[in-house]
Amino acid sequence: MLTAPPYPSEAAREELLAYIDATWKTLTRSPRNLLDALADPKLEYHDASGRLNLYVSAREDIGAGEEKLRGLLGDLSFDKVALRRLPQTSLNR
Repeated sequence: MLTAPPYPSEAAREELLAYIDATWKTLTRSPRNLLDALADPKLEYHDASGRLNLYVSAREDIGAGEEKLRGLLGDLSFDKVALRRLPQTSLNR
């Protein structure tokens, strides 16, 4: 029989809430900070021209995504982004 894990202690919940409160600015994502979110020092995150790669599902319409993203970011910021289609696999057909 499966049982639920024990409920976290009050101290553990307080520690988690303190972490969220201290890092909320980092944890929050919106189009306003998309460029910051795309820069990942663990990965090769830019193309040869220095634009930041933003990977899009193989099922998504890149043209529609580009139009929407350009509207959210404006031309100046959008020009720093390179939309890249993820490879199609049996999982995303």
